[in-house]
Amino acid sequence: MNDGFRQRLVGAIVLACVALILWPIIFSDVSNPIVDRKSQIPALPAFEKYSTPQPTRPQNIEPVTEYSQEIAKIEKQNKQLDTIPVADTDADGKGQTDKPTLDKRGIPVAWVIQVASFAKKKNADEAKLALQKKGLKAYTHEVTTKDGISTRVFVGPKLTKKALKNDQLMIDEMFSLKSIVVPFVP
Repeated sequence: MNDGFRQRLVGAIVLACVALILWPIIFSDVSNPIVDRKSQIPALPAFEKYSTPQPTRPQNIEPVTEYSQEIAKIEKQNKQLDTIPVADTDADGKGQTDKPTLDKRGIPVAWVIQVASFAKKKNADEAKLALQKKGLKAYTHEVTTKDGISTRVFVGPKLTKKALKNDQLMIDEMFSLKSIVVPFVP
């Protein structure tokens, strides 16, 4: 092949490629492209209009006029709470009452039976399980003493000492010991 023929052949191939690229651009109808005109947006839902009534003040509540008046009411209530009996005794101070009492903060005073204190946690857990098998609410609590860590077994809590008396008698007989009733500390 001679050089002239080769150049004509390469030129023809280049022109054919350019024609293939430009043909759709020149001879297509670009001004009216096909567009899908169906909407994919859902229709607006129908909303029901509703009205709310105006709020009304309850008759048994006084309007607040000043912040200082509210503080005075709260202080008055706190002073009343300080006068609530703290001990679990009746009016004579001799016997125990069946009524739960509140402390100075207005929180109920609860009581538990301290069954025993064990140096080995395993022994405390065994005692706790034995009490739970008898239907009592028993739990353990670890404390640090001068002799080291000991585990105490408790039963309760209940809101009056009198409510613990029957349980205490049963526990004392069951373990042949003298348990004590102490205030419940969560």
